[in-house]
Amino acid sequence: MAAEVLARAGASVTVYEQMPSMGRKFLIAGRGGLNITHSEPLERFMSRYGDKQDALAQSVSAFPPESVQ
Repeated sequence: MAAEVLARAGASVTVYEQMPSMGRKFLIAGRGGLNITHSEPLERFMSRYGDKQDALAQSVSAFPPESVQ
């Protein structure tokens, strides 16, 4: 989130990832109870997944924010 905010403000941002594949820690963290939510319109949230959003739409629709808070 910090990188995104800084980049939108015009800063040059470089994100480094220690894990072998980017985002892997979030897959692993799910087992420990880490919950990641977005508070933005669903259309914008889904647009972040590009051509994969159709595959994700059914799962996201099954668990709207109200049901997981």
